[in-house]
Amino acid sequence: MVETPRPIKVRRPDNLQDPKYLAFKNRYPLASYPEYLVFWWLEKHGYREFEDFWYQVDFIGGRGARGGLVADFLLEFTNPRTIIEVYGVVFHTAPVRRGPQTLADDIIRKAFYEAKGFRFIRCRDTDLVNRLDYTMRAAVNGIE
Repeated sequence: MVETPRPIKVRRPDNLQDPKYLAFKNRYPLASYPEYLVFWWLEKHGYREFEDFWYQVDFIGGRGARGGLVADFLLEFTNPRTIIEVYGVVFHTAPVRRGPQTLADDIIRKAFYEAKGFRFIRCRDTDLVNRLDYTMRAAVNGIE
């Protein structure tokens, strides 16, 4: 007898039903659900915002300046300090955004942060939603 494989259940990255996410979204209106999961995971493991990590850190003027960058998370407790970028469908992999300019921007961001002495880790939004603990433990340890 051959078993029929069970379908894989995948939660959507933008779970608008989670009340804790909605509260987070009130505080950070541009936040995505996967970013909330990273924030939640860090706090659950005893890390404190503004002491151990920073969310949405501006570099070179941030969104308000041409060529400015915004790091999703800056981890102060790693050596070297780590930038975590939540690599999401909306801003990074949607077909309308994956032109040559977007690919170049990805390369430039990574090169900029590494030149400044940061470790740069990208985490896929689907990995954060489907296997948060595994993905975050890897990221904190410098594994993309």
